[in-house]
Amino acid sequence: MFALNDRVVRDELRATRGAAIVELDLSNEEPLYRLTYDEGGQGWWPQSALSAEIDGGDDGE
Repeated sequence: MFALNDRVVRDELRATRGAAIVELDLSNEEPLYRLTYDEGGQGWWPQSALSAEIDGGDDGE
């Protein structure tokens, strides 16, 4: 499980996938996380579509 302010990488094909967790919804069977995207914007993602950001940044490679 991730925590607030954790850095994550979204499971999708795009150049920039990095994001930070700003809100948690633990009321469902699978936790949901509201993210702020590195490229701008926000959205909700299930835990299964996220990975921990290991290198401190994501260049899409």
